[in-house]
Amino acid sequence: MNEFDINDLKKLYVPALNSHKGENGKLLIIGGSVLFHAASLWSLQVASRIVDMVFYSSVPQNNALVEKEKAEFRNGIIVPRSR
Repeated sequence: MNEFDINDLKKLYVPALNSHKGENGKLLIIGGSVLFHAASLWSLQVASRIVDMVFYSSVPQNNALVEKEKAEFRNGIIVPRSR
């Protein structure tokens, strides 16, 4: 395992202060499980405020939770898992 290096943080892309969501790209989030919902849902909420479009795919239970909260999540698309 590598040690944390503060210089790695400096390499991350940071959008311009005056940019708007339409200039900050797209993001695909694949995550969550039947047991764990919060981490992928929190990621979805944060990302939808930063990037132009968020595509989200999880287990059917999490996708259903996001569908219910569609009023909050207007900036993305839920991608169903194929069976």
